[in-house]
Amino acid sequence: MAYYVLLAKGQGLAYEGLPVVVNAHGPTAWALEANQQLPDGQEYVDLDFMERECVRRADRIVSPSRWLLEWMRSHQWEISSGRAHVIPNLMPAELRAGTGSAPERQPVRRVVFFGRFEMRKGLKLFCDAISCLGEEERRRLERIVFLGRPLLLPGGLDSRSYIAERSARWGLPVEIWTDKNRDEAVSFLQSPGTLAVMPSLAENSPYTVLECLSLGIPFLASKVGGIPEMIPPEEHRVHLCEPAPQPLADRIAQALTHGIRPASLAWDHATVEADWLSLLRDVGGRKQIQPVPRAEERPLVSVCLVHYNRPQMLAQALDSIRAQTYPNLEVVLVDDGSPDPEAQSFLDGLPAQFEPHGWRIIRQPNLYPGAARNRAAREAKGEFLLFMDDDNIARPPLVETLVHAVLRSGADVMTCALSFFEGREPPLALKRLWIPLGGAVGSGAFYNAFGDANALWRREAFWRIGGYSTDYGVAFEDWELFAEAVLSGLRLEMVPEPLFWYRVQDGSRSRATDS
Repeated sequence: MAYYVLLAKGQGLAYEGLPVVVNAHGPTAWALEANQQLPDGQEYVDLDFMERECVRRADRIVSPSRWLLEWMRSHQWEISSGRAHVIPNLMPAELRAGTGSAPERQPVRRVVFFGRFEMRKGLKLFCDAISCLGEEERRRLERIVFLGRPLLLPGGLDSRSYIAERSARWGLPVEIWTDKNRDEAVSFLQSPGTLAVMPSLAENSPYTVLECLSLGIPFLASKVGGIPEMIPPEEHRVHLCEPAPQPLADRIAQALTHGIRPASLAWDHATVEADWLSLLRDVGGRKQIQPVPRAEERPLVSVCLVHYNRPQMLAQALDSIRAQTYPNLEVVLVDDGSPDPEAQSFLDGLPAQFEPHGWRIIRQPNLYPGAARNRAAREAKGEFLLFMDDDNIARPPLVETLVHAVLRSGADVMTCALSFFEGREPPLALKRLWIPLGGAVGSGAFYNAFGDANALWRREAFWRIGGYSTDYGVAFEDWELFAEAVLSGLRLEMVPEPLFWYRVQDGSRSRATDS
């Protein structure tokens, strides 16, 4: 949702003056890396693109840790220093009691794994560390508790079954608690003799650690990600350890033998709240609205319309162009060798309608849509080229909206959302929508994430990459051209509004071509 909001805002179509602040916490790519997974589907690539665009387009970016901002920058996220802020997460007032170190060490009788039951949260690491404990340390333990939410582990193994199998030889009472609400969990962790353990392999600024710090709960955690920023440096050696079994086992053994104090929080909750309020006041007071281009600045748009043997549909397409709200346009119609007499008769009657407007008709042998579109583009006079197929129907604001979005955003190519329909007439209401991503180069390796051929191009950008491919009998030439555009460094965006009706027909060229 945020991606499409920011697209519309950047194109000057909606949300004028609305400040957008992105709170970066767990990017999809970071979570995959932390879980030691590769993306196994195109949806991960889609999410990564949208998240990066949200951060790039936002007025401000807030991260609870400096570490995550540096991770993002090292993975080529576009984050300027002037827009980025490090402000810790807020905590409810009822979870702020007990901040600060207790005066004395507290004995430990039970150890609690606190967090989701997954490998990234250190489930295997914790089990390995308990297995490393000596007999003397185990005798000091009353029980071990797993407190959190169960998940399926890699390979489909239930995490509770994994815990049961790993703990079978510990010789200790083991309990698995998955149904506790926050208040119940906190109450248990605050009971004397409890040590919370959060042995994550990767983290940003976890709430489990923040809760323990805010409520004075003794804990051990991995020295990873943004966790070290949450604790004063002088207390790291007591409460943090490297994410490996033996160092964690050593820290647990030390706490069992000598007790452990609660750790101090590296910041004050009141200061964090003040920082958030200051940021929101600042962005709320900045409203930068760019001027809309004046009517006399509206550039000429050449509608490059390609036709083959569909005169009735062509008539509807032409009617929709005549109904456009944008005043400065021309039509260049290329008939790609239509053999049907009815089509030829319809074309013969068009010059009388076209000539008063300076519109043109070009007839050529059948060379397929790519070549026909290139011919229309060569004959066009406009600064912008709008390609359109004869079976589509433009909604009245199509040209005006695309031109406005291109001029405001500075894009080279502008596609848009569309509404599908079947039959002769489009429905009265928009129903079946296709909302592509726009310039998502990674997603475009899997499917056409860019948009439909019904798109607006800057003329020089279109010819910079050589125009459409002209392979006869092969479809998806729009997908190919859009991919060429973004791979060549052109800027492609998508208007998140359905601006034309796309007619779905049996026997279409795309269904006969291997994608």
